[in-house]
Amino acid sequence: VFPLFDFAMTIPGTNTAELACCAKPFLVTLHRLAFFGGGGFTSLIEQLPFLPTPWKVKLRERKHKRYGFLLAHPNILAGRLVAPEVIVSDSTAEMESEILRLIDDPQARERMGQELQAVMGSPGAAQRLARAVVDYYDEL
Repeated sequence: VFPLFDFAMTIPGTNTAELACCAKPFLVTLHRLAFFGGGGFTSLIEQLPFLPTPWKVKLRERKHKRYGFLLAHPNILAGRLVAPEVIVSDSTAEMESEILRLIDDPQARERMGQELQAVMGSPGAAQRLARAVVDYYDEL
């Protein structure tokens, strides 16, 4: 599905699961002021329009620490960083170094892609689900 690139730079979301299923390595980036889900009281509070920005920053930084930077679905499933995640603040140096590391090491990209795909499970889930539904109705 994604034959035209070796790795992607993306933001948290279901796209990370799609990339992982296709064995495409990626780098997740998120600005330190960006809102991301997670639910709970903190998420409700930080969406209030009248809350001062410094407070929102503190809430988001606490949430980043609590999540341990596991923002991508495959990383959450694995319980560790399979694909790198970078919180960008004033400097893009960490993001740049991760990009250069991925560009310079095709074997690391290959390993990451295989590991991401393994975390997401074996391919063919749609066919297995369809077979289960057909078998269920055949038994009726």
